[in-house]
Amino acid sequence: MKETSKKRTLNSAELRQKVIYYQSEAVKYKFLSEKYELLLSNALQSKSLDKEPVPEKKKAENKIDCTAYFNYSLIQEKEANPFIYGSFVLKNTGNESLTTPIICIKVNTTQQIIIGGKIGEVDGTEEKLINSFEEWSYLHQDWRQKWNELGELWLKPKQTTEIKPGEKLVFSGFDITFHNAIRDKQVIIEGYCYFQQLTTGVKSLNKISITL
Repeated sequence: MKETSKKRTLNSAELRQKVIYYQSEAVKYKFLSEKYELLLSNALQSKSLDKEPVPEKKKAENKIDCTAYFNYSLIQEKEANPFIYGSFVLKNTGNESLTTPIICIKVNTTQQIIIGGKIGEVDGTEEKLINSFEEWSYLHQDWRQKWNELGELWLKPKQTTEIKPGEKLVFSGFDITFHNAIRDKQVIIEGYCYFQQLTTGVKSLNKISITL
């Protein structure tokens, strides 16, 4: 009976010793852990100070813009009426898409001038195409009246409804024929383009100005 009690007493003492030992170890490792955490924090802070601050990228501002211009040649042949062959180019120079494009070709006189190109007729709500050209169509049904009275030809593309940034839309292969009756008269041809985002219009960088 005495031996069993002694054995239990010894076990309790050993347990207390182990508790005290592990508690001291825990204190030691806690101290070391805090020490190394502090060293690590200082090292990271020092490293971040050595790096140059990275400037924040500025968000690009919305830019809605278009550039329009003529490319053309004046052709004069013997025993033939002179004529201009060219194209009217629209380029989206902004960073936003341009939708619902419309162009206007304006001349200072329509007498003895015939203009043609890849243009389709408008008949009511249906569009009929001339010579199978499908690129452009007249904006108004009474386009001849506007041409004769105002010297304005309003056109819209047949298929294109959007010009993305950097892209071009071209009214190509138009021709303007001058009859002999307008000899010694200056003819000025200007171009304008309009979009849903640019309702006030953009004037072409250049114009066609000739004296026949």
